[in-house]
Amino acid sequence: MAMLNLRTESARKREAAQQVRLSLTLERPFVKQLRAEFARVAKAAAKEARTQHAVSDHMVEHRRRLASIFARHYRIVARAFITRVADAVSKSARIVGERKDDPRVPALSIEAAAVMADLWPKLGHIINRRAAQVAETTDDIIRRKVTVGLRDGATWADIARDVEDSGLNSLRAQTIAATEVHGATQAATNEAAGSLGLALNKQWVSVEDEHTRLDHVEANAQEVGFDGTFTIGGAPMAYPGDPSGPPEQVINCRCATVFNVQE
Repeated sequence: MAMLNLRTESARKREAAQQVRLSLTLERPFVKQLRAEFARVAKAAAKEARTQHAVSDHMVEHRRRLASIFARHYRIVARAFITRVADAVSKSARIVGERKDDPRVPALSIEAAAVMADLWPKLGHIINRRAAQVAETTDDIIRRKVTVGLRDGATWADIARDVEDSGLNSLRAQTIAATEVHGATQAATNEAAGSLGLALNKQWVSVEDEHTRLDHVEANAQEVGFDGTFTIGGAPMAYPGDPSGPPEQVINCRCATVFNVQE
C-alpha cells in the first residue's frame, strides 16, 4: 500500500511526489482565503490611518477569523490524507487477502472517522497557536509601517496607502498556507498509520531539488521507531512539518513520511 514497506528509493520518492501534488491542490483555496483576510485587515487599518490618524487594534477579530480559516482547511486536508491512507489500506488488504499468505491482513483496516476524531483535538491546539502567531505578525507589520512612515516624515495618507497596497504581503499567504497544509498532511498520515495496530518504523523522505534545504537532504532515509523522533539539523521532530520543530526546519517543507513494518 502507499506509504507502507516501500523498499526502493524510487518508490519512496514517487510517494513523496504524490503527496506534494495533492498538497498543492489543497493549498490553493487556503491561499485565497488568507489573502482575502490579510487584505481585509490592511484595508481597515488604512481607513483608520486616513480618517483618524491612528491605527487601533484589529487583532482580536483577525485572530478569530484566522482560527476559523485554519480550522476549515486543516479539517479538509486531514480528512483527505486520512482517507487516502484508508483507501490504500483497504486496497492492499483485498489484494493480499486474496493470496491468503499474510496473517496480518485482517487487522489492516482504518476507520477514517475514528482517526479524525482522535486527531482533531491535537490539531485544535495547533490551529489556535498558529492563528495567534499569524495575527501577532500581522499586527507587527502594520505597526512597523506606521512607525517607519512617521519617522520618515510620511503623511498619514501615505502611510495608509502603504498599508493597503501591501495587502500585508501576498507571498506571506502562500508561505503560511503551504506550511500549514504540509504539517496537517503529515500529522494526518502519522495518525492514520498509527491506527493500523502494527509495529512500525517511520522513515523521512526528502523532495530533493534546488529548493530543498541541506538538513532535509541529509535527513533522507533516516528511520526511527514509530513513537521516536527524527533528528533534523539537530532538532527533534516527530514528522516533517512538525509544528513543534524550529521554523527553519518547518516553513515551506515538502518532505514526507513513509512507514515500514518492523521485522
